[in-house]
Amino acid sequence: MSLEGKVAFVTGAGSGICRSIALVLAGRGADIVAIGRRREPLEETIAEVRKLGRRGLAVPTDVTVSEQVRNAVRQSVDEFGRVDILVNGAGNIVQKPVEQTTDADWQCLLDTHLNGAFYCAREIVPLMRKQGGGKIINIASIAAQIGRVDRVGYSTAKAGLLGFTKALAKEVAPYKINVNAISPGSVMTPMLRLNTAENLRERIERIPLHRFAEPDELGYLAAYLASEEADYITGQVIGINGGDGIVGI
Repeated sequence: MSLEGKVAFVTGAGSGICRSIALVLAGRGADIVAIGRRREPLEETIAEVRKLGRRGLAVPTDVTVSEQVRNAVRQSVDEFGRVDILVNGAGNIVQKPVEQTTDADWQCLLDTHLNGAFYCAREIVPLMRKQGGGKIINIASIAAQIGRVDRVGYSTAKAGLLGFTKALAKEVAPYKINVNAISPGSVMTPMLRLNTAENLRERIERIPLHRFAEPDELGYLAAYLASEEADYITGQVIGINGGDGIVGI
């Protein structure tokens, strides 16, 4: 699954799942544009990319601001000349009961997960059309499909991302652009470790494989979807959750 000569634009690349995705893509040969709000974590990601022998560019960007996204894409093209892979992974989470969820909480979740993905796709799809194709990978969540207690806004935003994935996949298919969503369950990231030990035990017991995903495992799936081997896969939501949420389990 070589990605040699490809350029990947990865949002949320400063930490967690999307840093791992960026590094796995780099390990397969892709050059990386790391997108996120803070420069320091992005530079750390790019330093690791360069250790893998690939080129990298860190572009501090708030994906909820369309003009910042436009500028980031311009910088990417100026640096690399193209964008072949878009990973929409920038995200946040609000864990509150619905009656405690503020207008600002709700809007922030929709802006980050949905508007951010839309702004990035709107800028990058025309580039992919001119290049003769591309791959878009949206990072969704099992919460979009089964819901999570105290995460109404997050579950709703991620569910919207699934609709966005399917509609966009149909629209851009004639241009050899594939659009898919990865839908992870619980992943061993710093955010997950904020849960109490009791909560983590309960979550593991619910998962048939009795463990959490490692971030690199999402990277491996993203690398496959970004490769030529996945050219006939589009409009799909692919779960990576150890069996969590399977009906009847």
